[in-house]
Amino acid sequence: MEINKPKVVGPFAKVEGNELVSTYENYTNNVEESNGVYTSTLKKNTYSFKTDLRTPKLGIMLVGLGGNNGSTFTAGLLANKHNITWNSKTGTHKPNFLGSITQCSGTKIGQSQNKEIFVPLNQLLPVVNPNEVIVGGWDISKTNMKDAMRRAEVLEYDLQQKVGEYMKDMVPLPAVYYPDFIADNQADRADNILPGNNKKEHLETVRAQLRKFKEDNKVDKIVVMWTANTERYCKV
Repeated sequence: MEINKPKVVGPFAKVEGNELVSTYENYTNNVEESNGVYTSTLKKNTYSFKTDLRTPKLGIMLVGLGGNNGSTFTAGLLANKHNITWNSKTGTHKPNFLGSITQCSGTKIGQSQNKEIFVPLNQLLPVVNPNEVIVGGWDISKTNMKDAMRRAEVLEYDLQQKVGEYMKDMVPLPAVYYPDFIADNQADRADNILPGNNKKEHLETVRAQLRKFKEDNKVDKIVVMWTANTERYCKV
């Protein structure tokens, strides 16, 4: 894990080892009424926060990796990581993280000589660099990610051609598949599923997949995100 230690001066925050320890004082006003007379009592509440300054190597595993969302998410990260430019009928485009809270947002930290001071959010607290994230996951289709991206028909053709070289060897892990929880139109693509219907065995298999992904990619933490089809048929 990388350690990002901010420079902190003041009585309400300090760095202790790998942690930023800060205190926050909040005042509340408690009012009591007696015979038409209101008595106000000011109460101070003090909170202590600890922030781990170590930035982990992060893995993200998507349920539904080969779908529209999963393939577009993966392609977007790779386009930024490798700074891939592409052409369309409107010109040449460059990748960016516009819309990302951690990469584009700023926050006010105070004032200096009557001037408000803002800093990028990712400089205020330790935040994972999205270009260093390792992506994996599951899908009921064993189509490689390059072809899955093409099937989704979301990205410009030129971008597909360029970023696809980084995705052609990415194949989703076999996924849990219970037909009664998935729309009927997904059945034809279900060629990459865990055998059987034993939910406990499936759970242990998924846990083993998580452990293997963590070990193979030497990541410190894994975030699992749901991007799969959830359109279960039901009678109304």
